[in-house]
Amino acid sequence: MLGEIAPPSERQPERLDLSRPGATALSQPAKVSDANMHGGGGGGNMRASDWRPLERNTLRGFFVLHLPSGLVLHDCTLHRKDDREWVGLPGKPQIGADGLPRKDPNTGKPLYTVIVELPDRKVRERFQAAALEAVHALLGERHPGALP
Repeated sequence: MLGEIAPPSERQPERLDLSRPGATALSQPAKVSDANMHGGGGGGNMRASDWRPLERNTLRGFFVLHLPSGLVLHDCTLHRKDDREWVGLPGKPQIGADGLPRKDPNTGKPLYTVIVELPDRKVRERFQAAALEAVHALLGERHPGALP
C-alpha cells in the first residue's frame, strides 16, 4: 500500500476555514491521499468498467472509472504512444459563439475544457498508476511496468 492511514477511531476531522467571505463547505478543497485511490477512502481499489474500444491516434478506447470514494468518472480514455500510456479524464468540448466546436488555430484539433483536475504532480502520478492498473485489469492485460 502506498500510504498508511489511521484507523477511524484515531482520525481527526479537518476543520473548514469558513472565515473567508463567500466560503462554504463546498468551496473548501478536498485533500486527495493514497487512501482515496487505494482502498482507505471508501473500500477497495479503483475499478474500471464498460470498455468501448476506439483507436484513433493515441486513443485506444473509453471506459468508466469507479473510485473508492464512490465517485464514478464516465468517458475516461486510455492512450498509448510508443512505450508510454496514460489515462485521460473526462473533458467538455469548447463551443464558440457560433455554436460550433472551437479548434486550436495551430493544430486544428478540438479544444476541451477541464472538468476534473489533479493539480498536484505526485497525486496525479499516483492516480495515473491506480487508474492504469484498473483499466489493465478490465482488459486482462499486464501493466507494462508490472513484474513478470
